[in-house]
Amino acid sequence: MTKNNAEFLHNIPAELRTPPLWLHYYLKPDPKHPDKKPAKAPCVKWGTPELRKENLKPLDKILDRPGASGFQRWIDPAEGFIFIDLDRARTADGEIEPWALTIIDKFDTYTEVSASESGFHLVCKGKLPEDFVIAGNNVEIYSGHINKLMALTGDVYELHLTIENRQE
Repeated sequence: MTKNNAEFLHNIPAELRTPPLWLHYYLKPDPKHPDKKPAKAPCVKWGTPELRKENLKPLDKILDRPGASGFQRWIDPAEGFIFIDLDRARTADGEIEPWALTIIDKFDTYTEVSASESGFHLVCKGKLPEDFVIAGNNVEIYSGHINKLMALTGDVYELHLTIENRQE
């Protein structure tokens, strides 16, 4: 079960919620990748920047979309945010893998449980020269250099509510 409750979404800091960079998503089963969701929306995957801007809205404007399974945010490199995606970081009973806890403690910034409930998303301020994505790696880091959407839940982990500057 994913956590896409509007109550949780209001935990997402306003600086992430307000810019018109959000889309809703609907879950579509993928037998080849059952734990990878959601799929990227066509207007973002293949669209031009102008088309993206037409379709993207502030989160609060799309919270009432009927049937939406969740909400995802386009990562805009001009904003200066770094999104860290920790996959396979929690067991089914909620225990956190030691390597993930080390990263969460080190960054001490906005941290939420992912939609799959088996990982975490961290958001901090900073810029990277490139994104860090290696197939099969449990850690992916995005700063907007590739066309990327991040599904956010607002299910904040241990009161990590503010986005901290972690450029260093």
